[in-house]
Amino acid sequence: MPLTSAAGASQHRGTAIVEIDRIVNRVLAANRVIKRISEACPQGTDCAGDGEHARIFDCEQGCGFRGCTACLMEHEAEPHWSDSDTARERYQIG
Repeated sequence: MPLTSAAGASQHRGTAIVEIDRIVNRVLAANRVIKRISEACPQGTDCAGDGEHARIFDCEQGCGFRGCTACLMEHEAEPHWSDSDTARERYQIG
């Protein structure tokens, strides 16, 4: 039955909207990824890389640091002051 007929259209009613919503959601998600990939490094002139558009990462230890791969590697090479060993060393505890 052709979709131009009322019977053919009623058979597919609602499914097209679901498919369009799914497609729109995937496009919006892809746009967020592209935007995040194409950001300039938030470290600016202190960037350990080239400072150009790159994927941006957040520090996994929750300190709020954001940077490109090179900056994150340099950041993670330094101890976080929240580490108990680092705090002990910093404040000469124990």
